[in-house]
Amino acid sequence: MKITLLKNRRILLLFMVTFFGYPLIKAETDPAKEITQLCKQYAAIRLHKPYEAIALMQKALDISQRRNFPDSLVNIYSYIGNVYQTNKIYSLALEAYFNKLKAAETQKDSNSIAYSYSDIGNTYYAQNVFSISFGYYKKAAEIFRRTGLARGLSVALNNQALVFMQQKDFKKAIKLLNEGLREREKLGDVELIAHSNMLLGSTYIVMRQFKMALKYLEISNKLYLTRKEPQNVASNMQLIAKIYIERRNYPLALLNCKKALELYELRNIHVYHPEILNQMADIQLRSNQLNDAKISCYKALSIAKENQTLVDQEQSLQLLSKIATAQNNTSEVIYYLQQLSLIKDTLLQQLNNDHFNKLKVAVSTYKEEKEKEALQKETNQRRKERNIVIITLLLLIVISWFIISQMITTRKQQAIIIQQQKAITELQLKQSQEETARLGSELDNRNRELVVKSMAIAQNNERVTDIIEELQQIRNDKTNLDKHLGAMISTLRHNVTVESWEEFQLRFEHVHPDFYQKLEQRFPDLSSGERKLCALLYLNLSTKEISSITNREAASIDVSRSRLRKKLGLTRDSNLVRFLAELQSPK
Repeated sequence: MKITLLKNRRILLLFMVTFFGYPLIKAETDPAKEITQLCKQYAAIRLHKPYEAIALMQKALDISQRRNFPDSLVNIYSYIGNVYQTNKIYSLALEAYFNKLKAAETQKDSNSIAYSYSDIGNTYYAQNVFSISFGYYKKAAEIFRRTGLARGLSVALNNQALVFMQQKDFKKAIKLLNEGLREREKLGDVELIAHSNMLLGSTYIVMRQFKMALKYLEISNKLYLTRKEPQNVASNMQLIAKIYIERRNYPLALLNCKKALELYELRNIHVYHPEILNQMADIQLRSNQLNDAKISCYKALSIAKENQTLVDQEQSLQLLSKIATAQNNTSEVIYYLQQLSLIKDTLLQQLNNDHFNKLKVAVSTYKEEKEKEALQKETNQRRKERNIVIITLLLLIVISWFIISQMITTRKQQAIIIQQQKAITELQLKQSQEETARLGSELDNRNRELVVKSMAIAQNNERVTDIIEELQQIRNDKTNLDKHLGAMISTLRHNVTVESWEEFQLRFEHVHPDFYQKLEQRFPDLSSGERKLCALLYLNLSTKEISSITNREAASIDVSRSRLRKKLGLTRDSNLVRFLAELQSPK
């Protein structure tokens, strides 16, 4: 049962993937496949059917934008720009290349940005706006140096060299071309090395150093042949034909032109046919082959009209007028000159339009540069503000950390102080307890001293009493001494009692300074004898001991205690000694 359930789950999962997952996968992969297919079709027809090629790329662009597939935008805009530039529609080429640049900046692809700069520079170069083109080439070279892309760097160096060639600064041009050649030789790319040699050869042609030019062009041709690149070989043959024209070697010049034309036809490339045919017509005219020159011009004019290239038409008409002049055919000369005038008017108008477009593009470029500068300033300002916020937050964190650490330190110090105070308090309490114990011990000692002294007084009184008794016996025996002995006995009794009591009272007040004061406050009606009795009772002396100290009978002491109890407001069952102790103890 479990196995069957597991199989059913797998079948259900397969069903969900098939019917729900596949459309999602198809939706992701289909745009790329469609665009790739369109690009292949474009590559097959871009040279001989440029407008159809552009229509294919517009369709690819629509798919990319509609299906939200931005990865291919850079390539699509590049293909569109290439077609427009090849067909000398420079304003639309610039528009396509600037869109390519925006797409590359959106994707943050440095190399694509650099290639966009190169394409824009090429378009300005084709319009003879060399200062602007050089600026874009320089930007491209800086990015390629930073990213380390040798292929792109060599292209940017070559482009800068072309600008220097136009400015007749051949020394700088040759230097940059050789630097680009070295970069390409490091890569080992045969096609790029062949291209660099072709550029060096064309530069030396302009410098009229034909020997050096032939050297580099022949190297380039050999390399292109190993790569089976007939189109580039044909371009080199056109350049070699120019060298032979300058050397007045017209047969070799014509031979190279024919070979170039055959190679272009082999690749079914008709864009360059008018240029080569006009070049052949010029060679044939120079070598006085007028009929052949006329045929070449007619072919060139026909293809130029079909391609709608006015420059080639102008060149063909100029050659035809020269051929008619050489043949003394005045009517044809007039006809071709009239046609040439119309073409020139059209070219002039187109030139004005191009000039206007150049100005428009220049203004647009200036605006874009200013917008970029403003955006860069805004970005820098935001970055500064962000940095200020970050620094402020860091400072706040540091200050907060410092304050918190200080608070923690302060709390720790306070805790230590509290512990120290607690320890001091405990020590003081301990010292106070020790002092209290010491004072209590001293009090007990003094109490004992009072008791001892009291006992000593009692003993002295007993001795005095014995003496008195002896003196009474003497008086009983000798009657003539009665008067003197009686006085002596009375005096001794009084002195013993008074002196002993005064010394006792001094010692008692020293030990218990507040006793009489408290007793006086509570019971102001007590007599001095009663206060003395209270002091003796407070010391917890017995009736016998009190009797001995005061020289009074025990019965008299008991009577005094009863009277004292009544004055103090105590019942018979109340403990008089405890009452006096509680009276003295602090409340």
